[in-house]
Amino acid sequence: MDKKRFVLCGAYLLLASVLLCGCATGAKGPDDRTLIMNTMNGWKAGLIEKNIESVMAAYSESFRDQEGRGKAEVRDFIQGAINEGYLDGITIDLDVAQVTINDVEATVSPIPVTGGQGGVSLSMLLKKENGAWLIVGTNEV
Repeated sequence: MDKKRFVLCGAYLLLASVLLCGCATGAKGPDDRTLIMNTMNGWKAGLIEKNIESVMAAYSESFRDQEGRGKAEVRDFIQGAINEGYLDGITIDLDVAQVTINDVEATVSPIPVTGGQGGVSLSMLLKKENGAWLIVGTNEV
C-alpha cells in the first residue's frame, strides 16, 4: 500500500471512530432549561391526568408554598382537588412561561392555570437536587 492510501485510510478510520464513539469529552446530557421544562411538563401532565404520583414526583421534599405548606400538605390539597372534580377540564399553559436560571435555582413564571373553578397564574421555584430540577416553592402572581 502506498503512503497516500495509507494516510487516507487512517483518516477514514479516525473519522469513523469519532462518529461512532463520540468525541473524547463524552456526550453531554440535556441542558438545565430542558431538564426544568421536563419537570414542569411532568407536573402539568400529572395534573391533567389527575395522577397524584406524577404530580408529586416534581416536588422536592423541602417544598414550601407561600402559605408554608410542605409536600405532604400539598399532596393532600391536590388529591382533594382531584376528588372534588376541581381539576376536570384544567388547562396549564407552559408556553408563555419564562425560565430564569441562577446556578442551582430557577423560576418558571407566569404559568396560567384555568379550569371550571376559575383561573390563577403561578410562579414556580425549582432547585437542582442531585442533578434533577424539583419544585421547592410556588406563589400566585
